[in-house]
Amino acid sequence: DYTADLNNWIANHGGADAGDNCDNPSWSNSAVNFVAGCGNSGSYTITFTATDGSGNSSSTTATYYINDTTAPVISSPATNVTVECNGSGNIEDLTSWVEANGGAGPATDACGDVTWSNNFAGFGATCSGSSAVEVTFYATDDCGNVASTSSIFTIEDTTAPELTTAAADTTVECDGAGNTAALSAWLSNNGGAIADEICGDVTWSFSPGDLGGTS
Repeated sequence: DYTADLNNWIANHGGADAGDNCDNPSWSNSAVNFVAGCGNSGSYTITFTATDGSGNSSSTTATYYINDTTAPVISSPATNVTVECNGSGNIEDLTSWVEANGGAGPATDACGDVTWSNNFAGFGATCSGSSAVEVTFYATDDCGNVASTSSIFTIEDTTAPELTTAAADTTVECDGAGNTAALSAWLSNNGGAIADEICGDVTWSFSPGDLGGTS
């Protein structure tokens, strides 16, 4: 609150001094009119007049400025968030996080209102179905002073593919040549197994084994 300082400045004639050969002059000042600036900033321009006992006077004008060069205060920083991939970009989670300014606490400013913004422009993929992005959130007051806080939103995939169809045993008639073609086809088809994955593609592999012979 600058009121006490302003009143003291006025009472001190804006720092002006006056002398007179015959007596001590009396001081007066023009009306105190406020010229608004950004937020609650502004200025008071006042004319101070020194008048002697004979009515002779001299005047001087000065301006009392109220500036706002202080950034808002963010009460608590934005926090990192990690969610499990849902196969559709986790749009609801992301939207809520961005709209909540990454979980940053309220921002306050002594001289005006605060507006939030951010630099989110999309994800950078880290692996199929998962992503991570660092977002900076800005708290800007009416005079353009800015405070910022950053955090990371991560979509991770820690869920194994779902095996919807298990591999099935297969029996073929011996062809005398190791049934290589039939075996290769069976392996290429993953033994008939089918897997589903909502967050990307599935890559199949198998453990090698020996073809046991019988007689």
